[in-house]
Amino acid sequence: MKTLSTDSVVTAFIDIDEAVDHLRLAVEEGDLDSAKAALGEVDEARTRHAPPVSVAFASRLLDVTQPTVRSWAKRGILQLVRKSPQALSLESVRSVQRVLTETRQSADDKGRYIAVLEARADRRLLERDDVAAAVAEALRGETVPMPALD
Repeated sequence: MKTLSTDSVVTAFIDIDEAVDHLRLAVEEGDLDSAKAALGEVDEARTRHAPPVSVAFASRLLDVTQPTVRSWAKRGILQLVRKSPQALSLESVRSVQRVLTETRQSADDKGRYIAVLEARADRRLLERDDVAAAVAEALRGETVPMPALD
């Protein structure tokens, strides 16, 4: 896994700190629109500077096995940012971590747990332009009949 240089870590903190300052000022002034925009700056800076997460570290964060993490990455539940060695986006790991925390607190039902994760993978899939276009075509009835499989 690539190590971040001190300069890049400091730059990341400065970017995030400046975005937080904008957010703080907007909140102090009671300007909701500016606060929303500043929160977007914070989120963008956080995402831009987030380091990749190893499969081993993700498995510890998510409290699942490494094979489960790899399976989730293969299914699109977690986003791979590097194939060799495998590394995941911090944003996707944190997103799944929040879902897991909520699901584990609300139910011990493994079926619900899996359904929530699969729904997340479906949403990520629908964010793809080609998939969204295909679904839109199907909803408009622009489909091609498929021959029967014998």
